[in-house]
Amino acid sequence: MNRHNHDLSTDLNLIIVSHGLASRVFLMKWFKGTIEQFEYLHNISNCEF
Repeated sequence: MNRHNHDLSTDLNLIIVSHGLASRVFLMKWFKGTIEQFEYLHNISNCEF
């Protein structure tokens, strides 16, 4: 997940299919969030994006 030093011409779009808790954990790791921010997020419902 090296997102700091990359060439903008090689940007990549990803689709992540996951359960609600796993998506929250991924977002917190990706954006380097705090525990308070993690607890503020809600799980995504079925078929929600």
